[in-house]
Amino acid sequence: MRPSTHVQRLLSLLLTALFLLSACQPQPSAPATATSAPAAETPSGPTGAATPITATLQHLTYTPLPGDVVNPERGFRYSFDDFAPSDFGVYRNLGTSLVYSDIDLRDFRDRDISQEKLDQIQAAFDAVRQGGMKVILRVKYNDGPWPNSEPDASLEQILRHIEQLKPLFQKNADVIAWVHAGFIGAWGEWHTSTHKLDKDPAAKQAVINALAQALPPDRFIQLRYPFDLMSLFPQPLSAEQAFSGTLQARLGFHNDCFLSSDTDVGTYDRGGVNERPQATAYLSQVTQFAPAGGETCQVYEPLQSCEAAIREMETLHWTDLNISYHKQVIKNWQKAGCFEEIQKRLGYRLVLQEAAFPSAAQIGTSLTLTVKLRNEGFASPLNPRPFYAVLDGPATFTLPLEGIDPRRWLPGEHVISTSLALPADAPEGEYRLALWLPDPAESLKNDPRYAIRFANEGVWEEAKGWNVLGTMTLTRAAVQTSEAAPQPPASAAQPTATVASIPPTAAATATPGSAASPMRPAANGLDMVAIPLSTPPTLDGDLSDWPSFPCYTLDKPEQIGYGDPASWGGPDDLSGSFCWGWDESALYLAFEVRDDVLRGLKGANLWENDYVEVWLDVNLAGDFDETKNNGDDFQFGFMPGDFGEVAPKVAVFVPPISSARIKSIESAFARTANGYRGEVKIPFTVFGDALDLSQGVFGAALAFSDNDSDKPAQEMMISTAPGSISQWGNPTLWNNLKLGK
Repeated sequence: MRPSTHVQRLLSLLLTALFLLSACQPQPSAPATATSAPAAETPSGPTGAATPITATLQHLTYTPLPGDVVNPERGFRYSFDDFAPSDFGVYRNLGTSLVYSDIDLRDFRDRDISQEKLDQIQAAFDAVRQGGMKVILRVKYNDGPWPNSEPDASLEQILRHIEQLKPLFQKNADVIAWVHAGFIGAWGEWHTSTHKLDKDPAAKQAVINALAQALPPDRFIQLRYPFDLMSLFPQPLSAEQAFSGTLQARLGFHNDCFLSSDTDVGTYDRGGVNERPQATAYLSQVTQFAPAGGETCQVYEPLQSCEAAIREMETLHWTDLNISYHKQVIKNWQKAGCFEEIQKRLGYRLVLQEAAFPSAAQIGTSLTLTVKLRNEGFASPLNPRPFYAVLDGPATFTLPLEGIDPRRWLPGEHVISTSLALPADAPEGEYRLALWLPDPAESLKNDPRYAIRFANEGVWEEAKGWNVLGTMTLTRAAVQTSEAAPQPPASAAQPTATVASIPPTAAATATPGSAASPMRPAANGLDMVAIPLSTPPTLDGDLSDWPSFPCYTLDKPEQIGYGDPASWGGPDDLSGSFCWGWDESALYLAFEVRDDVLRGLKGANLWENDYVEVWLDVNLAGDFDETKNNGDDFQFGFMPGDFGEVAPKVAVFVPPISSARIKSIESAFARTANGYRGEVKIPFTVFGDALDLSQGVFGAALAFSDNDSDKPAQEMMISTAPGSISQWGNPTLWNNLKLGK
C-alpha cells in the first residue's frame, strides 16, 4: 500500500535528521588511522521498519611513542641501604616504577627481629604503595667488606627470620616485584659467609625453600650466581614449565657486577675457570620466563660499549638495572648515546601496531577483535597480569580475555585474536573499545599507576589505566559485517589466542569446476600447477613416490624477497624445490630444501627457525581485488625442527581456526646431507566454509625461510612471489596455483 503524502513527508524529515546525526558522530582517537569504509548506516524501508545494519571492519593503525614509558615492574631503579618509610613517589616522578632496598638485619644476627623493626618494614611497604611503586628486596646482615666480611647469621637464625618476615611478605606481596635470595654472606650476595653457608649446598637449599614458602607462589626469587641455579636444576627452565609455580619456575638471576669484567667479577668464575659462555647459554633460556637484573660495579669498556651492552641485555632478557651504581658506567652510556635505548627497552615495551574490529555490532552477540602488537623490550611482563577488553559508553563493561597470558609476550610481534561476548543488557549507543592490563591484586587493580601502558601516542586513558583502540556502535538491530581482520607481517609470531572454532564445511570432498576465473599476473612470480593424484603419497619424507619431482625450483637471487641478496651465499646457503599435488579430499606439498646451517632453536617461535611458509587464497575470485588478507587467505608454517630435541611443527598463523583443524594437517620431514625434505597433506576441511573449488585455481605463494644465526631470527626468505613479502598479507601479489586435471 502506498503511504500518504503526510507519511512520506514525515519519513523524509526523519531520514534527513538521521543523516545529519550520522554526519556528526565522533571519529576514532587521533592516533588511530582508519583504513576501512565509512561508519555503519541504518537504512529504512518504505514502511519505516529497520533492516540489518551494514557495518564495516575498521582497520586502525597507531603511532609509537618516541620516549620511555613508566610501566610497572621494569626499567631503571633507585637503590636504598635499608627498607624504611620514604616518599617513594619522588622516584616515580623521576621516571621509574621500581626501587630496590635491603632489609638490614645486622642488629639481629643472633636474636629475633624486634617488633619495632617489623613495624618499620610494614611502614615502608605502605609508603611504596602510596608512591605507586614496587620494590625488589634483599635481606642482609652486613655491608661486607670483601674479603674480610662482617658476620652474617647462622642457618638456624636465618630460617627463624624468614618465619618472622613471612606475614609481611604475604600481606604486602602486591608491591613486591621479586626478591633476591639474600641472607647469606657479604651484602647477602652468597659469598664470604662467616658461617660458611656459601659453601654448604644444603644450607643454600634450605634458605631457598624457606623463602619460597614465605612468599606467594607467583613471586620470583633471584639467585646471585648462575652455578647455584645450574646445580639445583641442570636443565634450564622450559616454556612448558614456566609460570607453573614450581620452585624451578620461580628462580631468576641477579648480577651485582653486570658487564664489569670478563667474568663479571667472579659471577661466571667456576673453580678458577671462566664459564661465561656456558652460563649465558643456560641463563638465556631461563630469563625468558624469570627476571634478570642487577647493577654494574666498575668500568669495563669491552663489555660496556653500547653494542656489547645491548646485545647482552637482549640475550639475558634484562628487566631492571640500578641507575645509581656504577655512576660512571651510566654516564658513559649517556655520552655514547645509548642510554635512552636501554632505558626504553629494559623489561618490556609493548607497542600497539594495528587493531581490527567492526564499526557496529549487535548487543548480545559476539564480535571478533584482532590486535597486533610488538614487544620492543628485552623481556616480557613477568608477574601475573589479567587482560581485559573494556567497552565504555552509556555504560561501562569489563570483559575478561581468557586464555591470553601477557607473560608469554616475549620480544617480537604478537597477534591477539579473540571473540568478545557483548553484554545482553548493554544500552545502545557509541562506545570506546579499550584494552586494560591492571595489576591482579585487588588493592592495586583500579590504580592506573599499576596498569600497563602501550608505548603509543594518544591511546592512554590515564585516569583509568586503559589503552583506547577506537570507537564502535552497539545496537539491538541485526548487523552484517566482515569477520576477517588484518594480521602481522610474515616475521610475526604465532597468535597468542584464537577465536572460537569455525565449523568445517559439510562437504569433505569437492571437484573443481570449469568456470572462468580471474588469474594473477605472471609478473608476480612463479605460476604453479598441482598434479592430480590417483593415489595419495605416503607421508614419510621420502619423495620417491613423487615421480615429477622437482616441479619448481627457487635458487636465484631475484627470488629473494626478504633479507639482503648480497649476503646470500648461493644455492647451498638457501634454495629449494617443490611439487604440489591434490585429490578430491586434500592438497599435498613435497619439498626439498638446501640449507647449509639448519636451525631448530629450543624455545624460539616457529618463524625464527628454518621453515617453509605457504599462503593460500582458497576463494580467489570471491575477493580478487582485495589487498588485505581475510578469512579465505591462509598462512601456514611447516618447520622441520632440528631432528633432535626440537620437534617438527605445523602452524596456521591466519586466519584463526580451531586446534582440531590444525591437527588434521599431516606432515613428515627427513634430514638430508645438505638440508631437509618434507611432505605435507592439507585436508580441504581445514579451510571450512571459505573454500571455493569451483574455479579450479587458488592464489598461492611459497617461500623457504632461513636462519643461520645461533639466536632466534628470520634472516632470509626465497619465494615464488618475492614482491609479496614486503607487503605482508596482500593476496594480489601472490601467484596462481591451478588444480591440474
